Amino acid sequence: MTFSFIHHESPETPTTRLHSFAVAGLLCLLIGGFYLTAIIVRRSMTEVALSSNSVMASHLAEEGIELVRAVRDTNSNNGQAWDAGLVDGDYLASYLPLASGGVLCRVGRSECPTITPLYQNAASGFYAYPGDNFSGTASRFTRVVRLQPKADASARPYLLVTSTVSWGSEPHEQVRVAAHFYDWRGSK
Repeated sequence: MTFSFIHHESPETPTTRLHSFAVAGLLCLLIGGFYLTAIIVRRSMTEVALSSNSVMASHLAEEGIELVRAVRDTNSNNGQAWDAGLVDGDYLASYLPLASGGVLCRVGRSECPTITPLYQNAASGFYAYPGDNFSGTASRFTRVVRLQPKADASARPYLLVTSTVSWGSEPHEQVRVAAHFYDWRGSK
């Protein structure tokens, strides 16, 4: 028994070609749409993460400024010079006492040899450095508070305080806040 397949070719009509191009075009648009949607979603997620990190870093940087202000005010309240202990340098700052015994610890000294990340306590959400009264896990944030004694145009001394919080290696992954502190109470 023999089988024979006969193939009959039908002439292509312009309508068939048009349909083929239309289907191919729609497939390209569909695939391109999915691709663009994926890019937009990924970029949005990146921007949301950057935004939430920026907000947290802003709060941590402002806290660094407030901690130096608290030292200045405590000095004045205790009858000391307003800038006692606030010498030129980079500091770690925490609302809990650090290894130095205070809320500021000068980087490069034996108590604070290097800049280290802040730790976050999962239960409270607070950020600080690990110690007797605080435990947590290392966060992505580092905070450095720079103190620079200066004088204004009328030779009044002030302290330029710059608090920088970083969470990555890119320049846009840091927040810097600065303040000028004067002897506002006129202590000696």
